[in-house]
Amino acid sequence: MASFLDQIKLQYKNGSMNLKLIMINVGVFIVTLLLMVIFKLLSINFSILDYVQAPSDFSTLLVMPWTVITYNFVHSLGGIGHLFWNMLILYFAGNLFEQTLGSRKLLSTYLIGGIAGFLLFTLGYNFLPALITPDRNEVLIGASASITAIFVAIGIYMPNYQIRLLFIPQSFKLIHVVAFFVLLDFIRLQSSIGVDNANTGGWLAHIGGAIFGFIYANQLKRGKNINKWVESIIDKIATLFKRSPSKLKVKYKRSSSKSGDTTPPRDDYEYNENKAYTQEQIDAILDKISKSGYDSLTKKEKDFLFNQSNRR
Repeated sequence: MASFLDQIKLQYKNGSMNLKLIMINVGVFIVTLLLMVIFKLLSINFSILDYVQAPSDFSTLLVMPWTVITYNFVHSLGGIGHLFWNMLILYFAGNLFEQTLGSRKLLSTYLIGGIAGFLLFTLGYNFLPALITPDRNEVLIGASASITAIFVAIGIYMPNYQIRLLFIPQSFKLIHVVAFFVLLDFIRLQSSIGVDNANTGGWLAHIGGAIFGFIYANQLKRGKNINKWVESIIDKIATLFKRSPSKLKVKYKRSSSKSGDTTPPRDDYEYNENKAYTQEQIDAILDKISKSGYDSLTKKEKDFLFNQSNRR
């Protein structure tokens, strides 16, 4: 068991940002499920979901403002389908997004896309006549809005990218697949309005995420990153949890040659050869950062880059 957990930790530590998001969602689902089973077996009347899902009621939201973020990482416990399909789409869309735009943009789009989905959800249930339910507090749960934002954003950013779907030999432009799923959300929203126990709020959140993804990608293509302020906050929070490595001062002392010492002094050729090799390593790491972001580096690569920067 310990070995299995160590493997999970290693995968999380060295994995991409998209893998981290998937692992967090799956991990939260498993932990929440186990706790709910324990509570029910012990006849404890307590639901964790009540404190992590986002409410449509403003007064409830003021008491639990964190739910605007937490709902993006929690899924329905009624089955595995909700989690499975969300993670499947996130795996493909998130990987393509991260490879193209980097891990920081992926995380910020995930978070802001979820907030955008919540905003349209709560505005709809408080101001649209067909959705207003005065005596009922609707709730929002799941990563769908965040994933839709990522999916739409990468589709708008690189519309002509060719993808293949399962069991279909023909390839499609990414923008066409994205447009199909957004159209499907509008169809499902229309058919759910006024229907009891329908997922009207979920489809609204999807569209909210899609709207943000569309705006974000268009601004990014014009050279403007509207997520930059969120990325700055994320960076500041990340630095709080990072240990600043202690700077060790190492003194080298050239000892006089002793009798029997056959080790020759390092000449200029050896020095230049080592220097060139070190520069090749630095260039390879910087190239990896430009393609996949800083978080894609292994601990060894990060330590090497840190040590080299201190020498300059």
